[in-house]
Amino acid sequence: MIDHLLVATGLYGVTWLEPLKALTYASALAPNVRVGTGILVLPLRNPVLLTKEVATLEYLTGGKFILGVGPGWYPPEFEAVGTTVRERGGGPMRSSPPSAVS
Repeated sequence: MIDHLLVATGLYGVTWLEPLKALTYASALAPNVRVGTGILVLPLRNPVLLTKEVATLEYLTGGKFILGVGPGWYPPEFEAVGTTVRERGGGPMRSSPPSAVS
């Protein structure tokens, strides 16, 4: 399942469902099947909430969840959440050195 916030005119002609919710539903219908994301756009997601969502799906599927991630590429999706493609990785998911204490 692919993660997109917006329809990319000329590229995709469909509206995308929220992948983690859709995969939870799919795994309930077919409990013996592995489910996964092709690419989940990490910079557009809250890392703490995403961790809980992924852990929940991993638990509910009995370990049959496959997480595929990526940095994203479609500028209007980043603009929709108040950022730009150039700022990918600059948010809370970036690893920063500790600040010096004076």
